Amino acid sequence: MSTLYVSRVGLGLQEALDTCQSGDSIVIVDRYLDTEEPVVIDKDNITLEGKTVSMLVGIRAIGIRVVGNQVTLKNLEVKGFDDIGIQIEGNETVVEHCYIYHNGGHGMMIKGNDSIIRYNSIYLNNDAGSSGFKILRGTGISLEGEGHKINNNLCMFHYDYGIYSNSPLTYSTIKNNSIKCLNQHDWEYKKNYDIAILHSESSHNCIQANHLYSYTGIRLAGPENLIERNQFSENKIACILSSSHNQVMHNMIIKANQIGLCIKKGKNHITKNVISKSKMYGITIEADDNVIQWNLITSNNSGIQNEGIHNVIENNSFYNNEQDITEEIPNNKQKGVSDNE
Repeated sequence: MSTLYVSRVGLGLQEALDTCQSGDSIVIVDRYLDTEEPVVIDKDNITLEGKTVSMLVGIRAIGIRVVGNQVTLKNLEVKGFDDIGIQIEGNETVVEHCYIYHNGGHGMMIKGNDSIIRYNSIYLNNDAGSSGFKILRGTGISLEGEGHKINNNLCMFHYDYGIYSNSPLTYSTIKNNSIKCLNQHDWEYKKNYDIAILHSESSHNCIQANHLYSYTGIRLAGPENLIERNQFSENKIACILSSSHNQVMHNMIIKANQIGLCIKKGKNHITKNVISKSKMYGITIEADDNVIQWNLITSNNSGIQNEGIHNVIENNSFYNNEQDITEEIPNNKQKGVSDNE
C-alpha cells in the first residue's frame, strides 16, 4: 500500500488513477483541482481524498464515477458538474466528509450495494435547464440496491427529493439526516419529498431519527419497513404510507399544514407517536386492518379520520382536538382516553 500525492504542478489525477494499485491512497494536495478528463475509479480498495478539503470541478456530466469495490472518497468538494456529482456503481463504497453541491440534477446516484454515506453536506443540486432561471429537477441522493447506510448527512434545498429511490431498495438504513427541499412556502405549486421510497418491492429498510421539513417528509411504497424516532416539522403531509405491514413508532409530528400521517394501505402498526397541531387531521386512515395504539394525539383540528373497516384504534390519548375521532364506516374497534371523558 502506498500514497500518491496529486497537485496541479506535480502528479496528475488521471496518472495517479492509472498507476495506483489496490490498497493505495490518492491525496489531492491543492485546494482546487480542475479535472479536464473524466474521473473514473475502476480499481478496488482505493482511497481518494483531499489533504484538507479539495474542490474538484470540470465541464462534463459526472464529477466522480466509482466502478470499483471498497472505494473511499473523503474530504472532497464536488461542484458544478452537468448531471451528477458522484455516481457509485461498485459495492462497499464509503463517502464521508464531502461537500456535494451545484451539480445539475443529482448530488449522488448510488447503484451498487452496501454503501456508507456519512457526514456529508449535499445541497442545491438542481438543474435549471438551458435558460438558467427555471429549475426543472433536483435530487440530493438517488439510490437502489441493498445494505446501504445513509447516516448523519445534511441534505438541503433540492427541488424534488432529498433522498429518492424508485428501484428496489432493501435492508438499508437512513438515519440522523437533516433534510429540507426547496419551496417550503410555495406548496400549492410544487410538491417535494424529503425521503421518497417509491418501489413496491422496497422492504426491510429503517428510516430513523431524521429531521424532515418539506412538503412531504416521508412517502413509502414498500412493505415491512420501520419508520422510527423521526421529527417532522411543518410539512403539508408529514408521512404517507402507500404500502402494508410497516411499523411507524416513536415519531414526533408537529404542525402539519394538512395531515400528520396518511395511511393508504392496510395492516400497518402505528404506535407511540406524538402527533400535534395538524391543521386538518392528525391521522387519516383510508384502508382496513391497521392498528393505531398508544399514540398521543393533541391539538389537531381532527385527531383521527377513519374511512376504513376493522381498524384497531385503542389506548391512544386525545387532548385539545376539535374532534378526537371522525368515522365514515362502522365496525372499527375503538378505545381511547379523551380529555372530554
